Amino acid sequence: PEEHMQRLVVKTVEICHHNSFVCRQVGQTGKSDVWSVLGQVVEHSCKRCSLDKFGSWTFPGGGALGCHMIEKFLTYYEEQGDVQMLATMACVLNGGKDRRNRSSQEKNPYNAGLFSLLPFDNQRYDGYIYQYASLLYGW
Repeated sequence: PEEHMQRLVVKTVEICHHNSFVCRQVGQTGKSDVWSVLGQVVEHSCKRCSLDKFGSWTFPGGGALGCHMIEKFLTYYEEQGDVQMLATMACVLNGGKDRRNRSSQEKNPYNAGLFSLLPFDNQRYDGYIYQYASLLYGW
């Protein structure tokens, strides 16, 4: 399970860096910066409670880079009406799992891995995905 979690974190960070690169290529530097920060957040927040190389404790979902920053990004893009960014962030930060099947242990931010980065609000994320799908299928 821990090896699987490590692979998931690495893949999620790679996706964030890829999205950052693509955004920069098309002139969306603000979004590129957000994806770059999200990659750092995933990498930082998914460490289990342990000492880092500087002797500081790290906690999943906490700290300056953590779920509160993710919430600010979500709020910002909600205000902008950018459902593509919202839906993509929700999918990438979901860790490749169906959010509706989260166990009670996964809802605990100290056991949740990537789940600890997203506030528990399935209806909100389903709304992002539904709105984005409606936009795509409306063409």
